[in-house]
Amino acid sequence: MRARWLLGPSLVAALSASATVAHADPPPDMGADPTPLPPPPPPPWHTNIPTSTHGPALITPEPPTPVAAPPVAPKDTALEDRVKVLEGRADASEKKVHDLEQKLGWLKRFKLTGFVQPQLIWTFFDAAASPNLVNGALPVGIAPNDVIAKSDGTTTNSSFFRLRRARLKFEYMPTDFARFQMELDAVPQGGAIPGVGANARDVYGEGIAKWTPHHKTLFRAGMFKVPYGFEIHQSSADRDLIERSWGTLNMFPAERQFGAWARTLAFDDALTVDLAVVNGQFLGEKFFVQQPDLNKTKDGIARANYNFGPFDAGASLYFGEGQLVDATNLRFKNVPRWAGGLEAAVHHTFFPSLGKTRAFSELTFAQNMESGIRYPTLLPAIPKPDVKADLENVYQRAFFVRLEQDVTTWTTLAARYQVYTPDKDNGDRHQLDFAAAVHFTKGLKLVGEYSWAVDNVHAAGVSPPGKHFNTISGWMQARF
Repeated sequence: MRARWLLGPSLVAALSASATVAHADPPPDMGADPTPLPPPPPPPWHTNIPTSTHGPALITPEPPTPVAAPPVAPKDTALEDRVKVLEGRADASEKKVHDLEQKLGWLKRFKLTGFVQPQLIWTFFDAAASPNLVNGALPVGIAPNDVIAKSDGTTTNSSFFRLRRARLKFEYMPTDFARFQMELDAVPQGGAIPGVGANARDVYGEGIAKWTPHHKTLFRAGMFKVPYGFEIHQSSADRDLIERSWGTLNMFPAERQFGAWARTLAFDDALTVDLAVVNGQFLGEKFFVQQPDLNKTKDGIARANYNFGPFDAGASLYFGEGQLVDATNLRFKNVPRWAGGLEAAVHHTFFPSLGKTRAFSELTFAQNMESGIRYPTLLPAIPKPDVKADLENVYQRAFFVRLEQDVTTWTTLAARYQVYTPDKDNGDRHQLDFAAAVHFTKGLKLVGEYSWAVDNVHAAGVSPPGKHFNTISGWMQARF
């Protein structure tokens, strides 16, 4: 029993020796009850620290056994190889695209447009206007609209299908400062009027000078529409009436000449100023190809137009010299000529429930501008016997007003009144035109058109003929 009490204090002293180096409890009274052991210190004193059961010193913990790293999976080289193959193909494709762009990049500056206008037309005449007249009268038993033979091998039939226009336009801009344009008309050759048939229309080169971001000048040379008025310059594909006005058709046949032209656009293209110098012979005249100009002088053209947004207004001037040629007596005389015109247009949506309203009007006064294609007897006459004497001038007047109204997305109605006087002392021609266009899809429309005209143009000393014409036409336009 004594040995147990002696061993107890010794064990307690050994366990607490490291914590109480400078302090030791006095030995307990041998006869008293033994002092209870103190509780163990809190963690982490006893956590994972083994103690010795035989000695007073704490055992230093051994370092943990290192855990072996998981084995590294073998590298997937097949995937990397496939990525490299795909990257190589992508590089090759990119190079091919680059090479293709180098070869075909010019196509970005190339533009191809065109339109075709097949037409079915019927024309009905009264007795005064009939093509069946012989020496001013109808043959016995022949009605105004009968079909009879003509001496040139044709007939007087006026109802047929025809290809009114088939235009193909090429435009190429090698840089931002140059342009080439060519428009061809692919209708069959052999029209009754010169300038109708397969031939070139617009063919010119153009240089572009950009003075500021909002001002530029286009310098053109070649064959082009004369910059007189609005109607001449408007594309036939943008009109819902298939023909231009009668005055334009007679004073400016086929609308085009050879020459040079400068067009200046300013104030974000609101102002247009045109200045041109041309030969004087029009594409629709007889000797345009054989001899582009019959005299040495050149004609000048000036036009200015300002677009105010919902409407625009402008003025034009044509001046120069025509010519008279007496092929029988071999006489030639220059003819002073000029034309001055005013133009106005409205283009605005007045009725949102319907669509856009467009109205155009032009008024022209002219001297010696009649071409003689349809009215050959109204040209000035060469003075007799002195060819150098002053000739008697002939004065023209032309006016039209045209209205176009979009009724729905698919339908447009158009109407026009026009009058032309080839000689102020010898009558005029009045005409009314009406059209309804159905737009089936973009670039495709079908138009029904009706025209009524009364023509009282006559030679000096002859009574007005009072010719009446009724024309019904159906035509389609396909455009791209």
